Amino acid sequence: MSTVTTTQLSHESVDLRDVTNVIPLETERQNPSDGTTISKARQATTTFQLSGLNFLSSAVNGIILVSLPTLVAELNLPEQLHVWPISVYGLAVGSTILPVGSLADAAGSRLVDLVGCFSMALLLLASGFVKSGEQLVAYRALQGVAMSMHLASSVSLVTQSIPSGRARNVAFSCLGLSQPLGFSVGLVLGGVLVDTVGWRVGFYLTGGLSLLLSFVGLWALPKSGDRRTASEVVHELKRKMDWVGSLLASGFMVCLSYFLALLECLRYHAVVFRGTQVDGAILQFVLSRGTRVVRNGDVHPTSPQPCRRHNPQLHHWLVCPQGLCPMVGGRLVDSLRRRPGSDGARQAGVAILVQPLFAQLLQPISGDILFTVGLIIVSEAFPEDTQALAGAVFNAASQFGTSLGLAIMQVVAGVVTKKAAAREAPIDALLLGYRASFWAMTGFMVLCFALGLVGLHKTGKVGNKKDD
Repeated sequence: MSTVTTTQLSHESVDLRDVTNVIPLETERQNPSDGTTISKARQATTTFQLSGLNFLSSAVNGIILVSLPTLVAELNLPEQLHVWPISVYGLAVGSTILPVGSLADAAGSRLVDLVGCFSMALLLLASGFVKSGEQLVAYRALQGVAMSMHLASSVSLVTQSIPSGRARNVAFSCLGLSQPLGFSVGLVLGGVLVDTVGWRVGFYLTGGLSLLLSFVGLWALPKSGDRRTASEVVHELKRKMDWVGSLLASGFMVCLSYFLALLECLRYHAVVFRGTQVDGAILQFVLSRGTRVVRNGDVHPTSPQPCRRHNPQLHHWLVCPQGLCPMVGGRLVDSLRRRPGSDGARQAGVAILVQPLFAQLLQPISGDILFTVGLIIVSEAFPEDTQALAGAVFNAASQFGTSLGLAIMQVVAGVVTKKAAAREAPIDALLLGYRASFWAMTGFMVLCFALGLVGLHKTGKVGNKKDD
């Protein structure tokens, strides 16, 4: 009897040792830094820091948009570079974010994000001291590179610090909400600054706040338990990163966006897409971001102010509601997402129609629903050790869509305006071109709807809490 009892105890002790060997590994995966669960306060601070940088970068876009006529005149910016302080930023982000995402997975998302945050803050401060338009364009391009580090790392940092479920969905919603909300605040602030202390103060203010948030990130952002040496990072980059593919993709985005901006006409070619869940989400979001150039302000400086004879201080109130309604849309995403078939939330956002007043109020909700649910889909489709690359892929689609949409809308509006100039007054011809760009964006949204039906029909529920 004693022999049997001893054997049973020995067997049970082996089972207990196996269990204790498994539990710390799972706990370490959730929080590699110290093996404990991150507090809710720190999770909230992490979300606030990541969203705050998005907010400030978008606020700068709004400030530049409203102050662009004054900025162009003061810095003697050449005519061919009038829109480059806005467009070069998105172009730089979209062109560098793919290799940066792979770098973040290899070197650590926290390190890459902090480098991007501090660089962004210093470049914003430096932009307030520029003496020429070319210097501003160069600083804006460098800001895009710095921001790509933050955007690619933010998705990985959220997945590292916040467990899957509603809390993570809210964090992703905050990342999406911060951009239009920051742009809206930037419009209001830019209109006030132009008529008072000047546009340079906007760079000083956003740069100082970005520097403060960067120091907050030193404490809040989760540390990686897998500390690697420089040689190990280089080895990981050689082994995991597709350098040829990343360089080709980045070069393609640069060349296509640049040459589209120089074309006098645009010819459409039929392209057939083979959709999967991830492909459908990304392709739909690329085209939808092309329609969001209005909300991001890329079309506004060249048309509505001359057409309506609005001064900058009045103009920013006309587009300000576009940044307020996403606050409501972000709250709706989680409840819609939990219903069977999360693509229903995306299609509801795509299906919003255009009317002058209601478009200003409701159109931003479409893009933010696409952003939040699409980001959840893409993050769940990628493995845990490539979450930074997942964020890079999704944000590359976002920035590329913005840059490409700007170029296409410029071509459409320019061609229609040029044809109408012979028979219409200059302001009326300009307004016709502006309306033509809206019809083109409406066509893109119809195409987005079709892509969503094909690519997301098997998506099902996403963003639910996983019981490991």
